[in-house]
Amino acid sequence: MLRRLVILAIAALSLAGSASAAPIDRSALLAKAVEGAKVCAQTMPDSRATSEALKGLGFKLSDANGPLKAYTAFNNKVVVALTSPSNHSEACIVAVGKLTDAEAMQLLQPWLAASAAQPIPVNGKFTHAWRGKFRGGPIELAITRNTNLYYFTGRAILARTAQNP
Repeated sequence: MLRRLVILAIAALSLAGSASAAPIDRSALLAKAVEGAKVCAQTMPDSRATSEALKGLGFKLSDANGPLKAYTAFNNKVVVALTSPSNHSEACIVAVGKLTDAEAMQLLQPWLAASAAQPIPVNGKFTHAWRGKFRGGPIELAITRNTNLYYFTGRAILARTAQNP
């Protein structure tokens, strides 16, 4: 299910306008992804506030079809996807092309700090996973395995509200 969310988020993006773009410094991509992760950690589960904050930071709404809203920066090289309020759980997915495990851990820091999450056993979809409390409810955090996300290969981080165990 989570892998489908990540794949749907990335697959829904358009590459229009990116053919002649100048190369973007890796540190700029990661800094933008950190901004997106921080916004999610500060505003979720209020999807309207999250959307407005992302737009305020220069993210553009690239797709709002189906269960996700995908916001992008740097010609779709940084993606922040939010589940719609009608989903069973609220989620924020942050992806960057060729994201390493160490970079993904950096992106997760706002979530880990806000949730006091503890490591949990992982399944085949993730390299790391945690469970904690966020705004009074359970939250699951994860780093996806390195996979083909249609427009680029890499990892993504995932933060989603969870059911009580």
